[in-house]
Amino acid sequence: QDPLSVARTLATPGFETGTDRAWPPVSSAGYTLPDALRRFIGTEFTPGWIALYSSLMSTIARFEDSPGDFEASAECSDLIDRARALSAARAARMGNRPDASIILPAFNNLLYTLTAVVSVLETAGSSTFEIIVADDASTDATEEVVARLGGVGRLKRAAFNAGFLNNCNAAAKEARGRIFVFLNNDVIVMPNWLDMLIAPLSDTGVGLSGSRLLGSDGRLQEAGGVFWSDGSASNFGRDADATLPEY
Repeated sequence: QDPLSVARTLATPGFETGTDRAWPPVSSAGYTLPDALRRFIGTEFTPGWIALYSSLMSTIARFEDSPGDFEASAECSDLIDRARALSAARAARMGNRPDASIILPAFNNLLYTLTAVVSVLETAGSSTFEIIVADDASTDATEEVVARLGGVGRLKRAAFNAGFLNNCNAAAKEARGRIFVFLNNDVIVMPNWLDMLIAPLSDTGVGLSGSRLLGSDGRLQEAGGVFWSDGSASNFGRDADATLPEY
């Protein structure tokens, strides 16, 4: 199979990880996706994706109050195995200059970083990319785990905590992609997000593109921003139904 076909196969919900646990793992007992988010996924994509997002978000819900327990958990091991497999498949077709460099700044919170990375690898579509985790001198297992991922993923670790902006800029200096994508590490992305995000940039009059952004409850946080003549800005569509056609 060609590498892209392999990547697409790996991105199909239900793929076996090669361990004794199927992918995606069943959501933690008692967790269900918020109704608005479940409806959004089922409307915009296909119901088969609900299992993936239920699994990722239930893992966050289980460990976000005790992130130290996550590092030694079966859930963490499953995510690492999944990320390594997908990352290797993607690397086979990346080339020397990928379409995009996804810069993911992180300071601790391995739970968020790993679920974000897995969601990127599951859903990015046909675009080629590298993922640079910009580790701003984390004190948890971020460095150790990210260094093991391989493939399209790589670690850029700061010698000291430089702050968000300096951390992003340092990673950008090492990026090889045609387009820089800055992605917070507490974000979970959805199917074909990268293809759709960078498509407008083929128009030479467009220099910046942003995504429709939902909160964890499924409500729309924004569908872009409006910049006014006085330099102020506002969110477009805040708290609205994200499935409405204007968004």
